[in-house]
Amino acid sequence: MSYGLGNFLWYNGGRSSSGVLRLAVRGDEVVADEWHPAFIPPAGGPPQPLSGSAAEEAVAVWDDLRDCTRLAPGPGPAQPSGGGSGPGPGGGGDALPPYTSAIGRIGPRLQERMTGSSHDPTTCPVPFADLRRLEVAYVGFDGSARTGVLVVHRDVAGEVVRIFERLYDARFRIQQMRLVDVYAGDDNASMAANNTSAYNCRTVAGTDTFSDHAYGRAIDLNPVQNPYLRGATVQPPRGGRFVDVDRSPGASTGRGVIGSDDVVTRTFARAGWSWGGDFSDPDFQHFSAE
Repeated sequence: MSYGLGNFLWYNGGRSSSGVLRLAVRGDEVVADEWHPAFIPPAGGPPQPLSGSAAEEAVAVWDDLRDCTRLAPGPGPAQPSGGGSGPGPGGGGDALPPYTSAIGRIGPRLQERMTGSSHDPTTCPVPFADLRRLEVAYVGFDGSARTGVLVVHRDVAGEVVRIFERLYDARFRIQQMRLVDVYAGDDNASMAANNTSAYNCRTVAGTDTFSDHAYGRAIDLNPVQNPYLRGATVQPPRGGRFVDVDRSPGASTGRGVIGSDDVVTRTFARAGWSWGGDFSDPDFQHFSAE
């Protein structure tokens, strides 16, 4: 959804953001889009194109705003609801567009939007300069290709992009992937929405120790299908029906579920990341860089 594109030539710069949206249409389906950002000078008049890092940041902000619509892709052909040729994390058959990804810096505008995950950047252990915003393709629960957003430490940005390329090729299903700031940095709310996320300047629950997420070196993947178990407590509560899923090697785990020796755990392990499913209090959604 794109709204307000008619305000291209304006009499003042009170609303300075502008740009051109280019669409590629095949039949009745939008198959590609490209946002070319611009700004209206304070005195008004025609927009001036943005370039360089300013343009990259403006595109990132546009992507985040578009993500907030929570709309499914359409009106293209219906997609199968299963996991390719079977219910497990692999499978395939249905053609997908090529994997895409992008790595960008955290500019001032994006910093303003990250008030949930970095509510007090003066006390967070990693400055914005050391974080990177990633866009990665993933396969949704409906089997269609989608684009998600993660923030991670710059030291692991490249390997995270490669990890999600492997998961994309294997057609592992992910329900959604949005910045945790959509949920005001509330980890419980993000988990309840089954949101795959990474950076969040928060402490480990019940302690004053920074979580691996506060360093941008951890990812939580499909929290509902892969809950965190602490005694009798299941987080998120909706994950209760996945507590007893057989995650042993070779088991048919189902859509979005992580197994102990599947494409997800193997891919993260090859990159040197540890899996929370091996913790004494299993955290099946959690992966962290060593």
